Amino acid sequence: RMTDVKNNTPPDCNYKNYINWFGSSYYYWSSTENLDTSYYVWCMGFNSGKTICDDKNDTNAVRAVLAF
Repeated sequence: RMTDVKNNTPPDCNYKNYINWFGSSYYYWSSTENLDTSYYVWCMGFNSGKTICDDKNDTNAVRAVLAF
């Protein structure tokens, strides 16, 4: 379905190139902000199991969760 989403996204959208399949080599945003600075958010690396704290202005991947 990701191919359908990407193909149906207008070509002038600035995020179109970031629509990809889930990949373990990316860091993914979490919904947890850093307690010390609210403009940093925790991210998870699925290939390494590591977490990083990254600026909200940086580009990382997202993964939709339908149920937990």
